[in-house]
Amino acid sequence: MPTITYSTPGTYDVSLTVTNGSGSVSETKTAYIIVNHSTAQYANSIYSEGFEGATIPNTDFNVKNTNSGSNTWQQTTTAAATGTKSVRLMNSASYVGHVDELIGPSIDMTQIAGTTPTLTFKVAHAQKTSTSADKLQFYVSTNCGESWVLRKALTGASLSTAGVSSASFVPNASQWVTQSVNLNGYSSQTNLYFMFRFTSDGGNNIYIDDINISGTTIGVDELENNLNFNIYPNPANENTVIDFSLISKQTVDLKVMDVVGREVATIFNGTLNTGDYKYNVNEQAKLAAGVYFIKLTVDNRVFTKKLIVE
Repeated sequence: MPTITYSTPGTYDVSLTVTNGSGSVSETKTAYIIVNHSTAQYANSIYSEGFEGATIPNTDFNVKNTNSGSNTWQQTTTAAATGTKSVRLMNSASYVGHVDELIGPSIDMTQIAGTTPTLTFKVAHAQKTSTSADKLQFYVSTNCGESWVLRKALTGASLSTAGVSSASFVPNASQWVTQSVNLNGYSSQTNLYFMFRFTSDGGNNIYIDDINISGTTIGVDELENNLNFNIYPNPANENTVIDFSLISKQTVDLKVMDVVGREVATIFNGTLNTGDYKYNVNEQAKLAAGVYFIKLTVDNRVFTKKLIVE
């Protein structure tokens, strides 16, 4: 049997052809081999992903559909916690036992600022029946995905954010819930991967948005629920704006950071009264093509969004 070595990170199709005197038979498996990065893709003080950029899979996120078929993690514009896009799995059309994995990029956790690193994400899901037991699990890997450690699991009613719905589920704005995962035990890891694994029980659709890793736990409170922090359109053009709301007078610091956590530009620093605020990115910072993070600090609470400049 031939031996093939994949030395460059990426996702590869694999074809096998068998030939004898009667002819040839070929079979191709799409995205069958995934080669992960041996050094961190992100080494900055914060990490943020809102799925507003390239379609999934991309250079950051891989999808592993263990049962084949078209129902797996995909970018969608049907619903989003913020912005216009999220990732969705059309579980209402899946079968019991199907497993789909969404594998994120590698993070240098030693560069995450602050203490007690925490990953947060927003999820929206409904049960199809009161006994539906769809399961979402969150894993991390310290060896490039060779093995995975379970850090959080949500099943059935504990996963549902919108009760029971027999129709194909599409969340509204109030049906997104923030979940958090403590990563303090991995603060010394220089190449940490994370993964969402969904196991279907024949229930309803699931959506994920707004993944953040920071040294400050971002909890669900009145500030976050009313902040409405968003960047649009994204990827950026000359009309891209940063949008947020304040429900009380607050000290605000708004900065543009590069992918290694260096400050690129300060958009605003000072005190703002209650109200809605918009800042045109192009007017405040002349950015070259690349990936940036918009870091919004409100009353010592840090919120981040990824910005793509093409």
